[in-house]
Amino acid sequence: MASWQPPDIVLVGCVKTKRRVRSAARDLYTSPLWPYRRAYAECLGVPWYILSALHGLLDPDRRIDAYELALTDLQAKARRAWSARVLADLKRRVPSMRDKLIEIHAGATYIDHGLEVGLRDAGAAVHQPLAGIAGIARQQAWYRERLHANGQADQPHSPARSHAGRIAKLIADDFYGDGLDLASRGMAPSQPWLDMPEVEIVHRLRAAGAEFETGDDSALLHSVRSSKHIRFLGGTDRAARLFLTFIAAMDRARDATQLWNAGGRLYEDHPESFDPQHVAGLEVDELRRLLKAASVSRRHGPDSNAWHQIGKSLSARLKSPVSRVIDAGTGEAQELLRDLKSRDKDGRFRFPMLRGPKVGPMWVRMMANPGRAVIDRIETIPVAVDVQVRRATESLGVTPTRGLPLRKAKPVIQRTWRNAVSEAAVAGPAGIEGTCAALDPALWFFGRHGCGHCRKADEQVSFGRACDFCVRFR
Repeated sequence: MASWQPPDIVLVGCVKTKRRVRSAARDLYTSPLWPYRRAYAECLGVPWYILSALHGLLDPDRRIDAYELALTDLQAKARRAWSARVLADLKRRVPSMRDKLIEIHAGATYIDHGLEVGLRDAGAAVHQPLAGIAGIARQQAWYRERLHANGQADQPHSPARSHAGRIAKLIADDFYGDGLDLASRGMAPSQPWLDMPEVEIVHRLRAAGAEFETGDDSALLHSVRSSKHIRFLGGTDRAARLFLTFIAAMDRARDATQLWNAGGRLYEDHPESFDPQHVAGLEVDELRRLLKAASVSRRHGPDSNAWHQIGKSLSARLKSPVSRVIDAGTGEAQELLRDLKSRDKDGRFRFPMLRGPKVGPMWVRMMANPGRAVIDRIETIPVAVDVQVRRATESLGVTPTRGLPLRKAKPVIQRTWRNAVSEAAVAGPAGIEGTCAALDPALWFFGRHGCGHCRKADEQVSFGRACDFCVRFR
């Protein structure tokens, strides 16, 4: 121990066993040796990287999917190419290797095809502290000794997860995977995320546009007008984001499935009603009759006025953040939330009914997925607290907010889930994975079909793994 010197950089080899869900690289690997390697690298307080057979030099915080490739699957020529790639990536991160002490915690396959030689040629000193220690148990003992010497616990462990962190992970994994017992609710087997009404309708819209472009008749959205309109609006992604924007503004205190299905029918019959230029040119009374007949509006006057104002704002020459994310598919989360609250020169809200504390974050999430926009800082979007999210939160004992008025309960619920997501790598689809934006629909679904069912039945009927933590029926 006396001769040991702290390294400047640590390189840690990946391992075969992995979690099934998309995760930060540091959390992906699950072999008996991995937590020791990770804990040791983290306790040193120096830069460390993972040597991945697929990704090369991998930042520990980078989110990746599980993969099956191992270096032992590659021929010698491919391993040499892999080593050259790792060296080049490392040199980009560390311009000068001279006099750097680099520790490598990996097997010979990672080291003997040019990596060690390349590092030494660049002026670095290379140390392989476990090169002469065979067997997992002996290597674990070596790590335990070093962890203890550095003031760490004898046994490595993942960062402590709070109760909320465990619940968040279970709910998201079950929702985006196949862990929910839908049969217990009389529901057909499905993928809950893909059956979310806004996701399902947008998939249908995209299918119609794609089939029109190939010259086939759409079996999903039958209207030729709607298919042509998709192309007229600049393609399926922009058309989808416009559809999501107008219908999201109507989504308050009503059955979401009925609303989004009604919106889908309106798009089939009157696709022009989602074109900002066309909407801005309509008389409000004409728009009111259209939305009422389609069962899209509920409070017909305010709803049609909001629809009209949103159309005018999106058709204006001023290119605001909201217009840009719809047109170009790029935006920044907090900038979008601020723009939703902006006013025009006459003092009217430019995006009425999209600016609320629930619908605003929900709309930003929809722009990212299923809208396919790239939203910077999507991790700052909070859980949109409604009756379903609150019910799940309190039934699972996550917050002591039962009985509080919503204005007091809401910030507590949002803060708790934000902290939970920072502790647990929650599953989610592209663009929102690992964020409260991904947890939000999973919580909503769990509250509606899980906790809501049990509350109505006045007995616990297990729905997912999180039900083990239910406090309502203890």
